[in-house]
Amino acid sequence: MSNIFANKSIGRLTREATRIHINDFGILCGFQWPCLIQGISLRLGGSPLLRITGIDFPMPGFRPADGVEQTGRHLMNYCKRFNVLFECNANAKKWDTIKEKNSGGM
Repeated sequence: MSNIFANKSIGRLTREATRIHINDFGILCGFQWPCLIQGISLRLGGSPLLRITGIDFPMPGFRPADGVEQTGRHLMNYCKRFNVLFECNANAKKWDTIKEKNSGGM
């Protein structure tokens, strides 16, 4: 229920937006985003650019970001299926090391 409520709220609050940027701490497999992607694909005039910054703990081993990068690839394929412009930033970091970066208006 929380995913449904969050997606409906994001959709309602960004109804007029041409770009949406979501920071997802603990993205895991990204199962919460396909419903939002499908919903914004139905907007009159086309979908906005969707950018998701997925942040999850580093995995042990040689490729600590492999899990979150794989999630980004899955979401990219889903967005292609529904013609949603998509950018993904995958970060495998401890949450307390994340710093806000001013990107000049985003």
